[in-house]
Amino acid sequence: DQTRVFVQDELWENGIDQEDVNGFMHRFELISPDNSVDPNQGVLKNNQDVFGELDTSKFPDGMLHVFIVDTDGRGDGYVCPTDYGCCEYYCLHLDGVSMDPIDGDYAIAVAAHETFHIIHHFIDGNEHMWVDESLAEAAMTVNGYFTDTAWVESWLDNPDTNWGPGDPDHGAQHYGAFLLWGSFLWEVGGAPLMTAMTSVAADGWAGIDAALD
Repeated sequence: DQTRVFVQDELWENGIDQEDVNGFMHRFELISPDNSVDPNQGVLKNNQDVFGELDTSKFPDGMLHVFIVDTDGRGDGYVCPTDYGCCEYYCLHLDGVSMDPIDGDYAIAVAAHETFHIIHHFIDGNEHMWVDESLAEAAMTVNGYFTDTAWVESWLDNPDTNWGPGDPDHGAQHYGAFLLWGSFLWEVGGAPLMTAMTSVAADGWAGIDAALD
C-alpha cells in the first residue's frame, strides 16, 4: 500500500524473482520479528511510529520507491539522490548483487536504516551525520534486525577512537559505535525519545540534550 519495488532488468530472474519481491514487500510493510517494536507491522510503519511520519507528498505517486539494482560497489544500500546524480526524487537503492536474498534479515535491516534517513531528511535535513547515522542504526534494532555484528566486533576491538561526535571524516566514523549508541538511546527512551531526536530543530549534542529534556 505504501511502496513500489523495481528490479533492474539484468537482475530479474537472474538471482531475484517474484517470490523474492513478495518476501521483501511482506517484511517491509506487513510483518517484523517478535523482538521488534510491533511484529504486526513492517519496517515502514514501525519506523514511522517510532521516528515520525514519512512525507509521502514528496514522491511522484505518493508511494516510496525501492530500486533493487547492481550498485557497482557503491554500497549495499543508500538514499538517492546522492552524489551519483541518478534520481530526481528521494528513494531507496538496494544492491541486489551483494544482498542475497533480498528478503533476508540483512537486506531488510538495510532497508530499515535507509528508510529512516528519508524520514529524517524531510523532518530535519540539517542534522549532524553522526546523529543521523546513530538513529538509522537504531532503526535496525527497533525493527528487530541486529545484523551489524561485524561492525560491533570491530568497535569492541578498538573503542578508543573518534567514532563520530567529534565530526571526523566520513571514513573514520564507525557504524559499530553508531549501532550501540543508537540502540542504547532507544532502550533508554523508547519511541518518545526517538521521535524527539528526529524532530528537534537543534543539531548534534544540543539536539540530543533538547530531545532528552
